[in-house]
Amino acid sequence: MKKIYLFCTFGMSTSILASKMQNVATQNKLPIEVKAFTVGQIEEIVAQEHPDVILLGPQVKHEMATIQAK
Repeated sequence: MKKIYLFCTFGMSTSILASKMQNVATQNKLPIEVKAFTVGQIEEIVAQEHPDVILLGPQVKHEMATIQAK
């Protein structure tokens, strides 16, 4: 199963998108897990869950270089 995790400031805007993405994956029987989290959880979530894809919300794009370095 592929894991696609979205991160934003509070996890609210990305949770809506994650829910819609998960519904499409489920409807099409795709082995994908989509979840949303706050950017403050990113290190913990990545260490524990090892996502295949990390997407950042536009409000945290300024942290992209720092996240990529980790």
